[in-house]
Amino acid sequence: EKTHAMAELEDASLEWSPPAPRGGADDNIQVLVRVRPPNARELEQGYVKGVLVDGRTVEVQRKPPASYGYDHVCDEHQTQSEIFESVGVPVTDAFLEGYHGCLIAYGQTGAGKTFTMQGPSDDLDEGGTGGTASLASLDSTSARDGAESAESAEDPEAQGLIPRVLQRIFQRVEDEKAGVGVPEGEPAP
Repeated sequence: EKTHAMAELEDASLEWSPPAPRGGADDNIQVLVRVRPPNARELEQGYVKGVLVDGRTVEVQRKPPASYGYDHVCDEHQTQSEIFESVGVPVTDAFLEGYHGCLIAYGQTGAGKTFTMQGPSDDLDEGGTGGTASLASLDSTSARDGAESAESAEDPEAQGLIPRVLQRIFQRVEDEKAGVGVPEGEPAP
């Protein structure tokens, strides 16, 4: 015999609706997958692309093929600026509204974590790996060859998430001090 609670649970499961669109301060965790371009060594060894990006899906080219969905999927052609607009701006703006925010890079060595978080590094060791993303409390290194090596650390377009987030925070503070963006009728801080 069904209890009243079981009947309510059953009724609730029949009223399922798709989740609301993601983005902004209302979300707890989002995942961005970035597919990096092949490096020079991979190209020399006859690189064959193993994944395809289709919207918010990564398709792994194997037998049988597999597809995985994420909140954001960026292929090897997306710029640092586009990555920042996808995840950096919403997290930073939510932080400035008083919410906690965190951007974490996770992946195997050489996957491009340091490049994504910091941008290119001019102080490489002999092995061609970058340093540690200490500002984000990350312990990671990444290979910097292929498309990434052509970009300079001084190139503003190549900046990673950390410098862009910090610039946005400090620009917002300066704007508020100057009264820019303060709603009418409210005093500037």
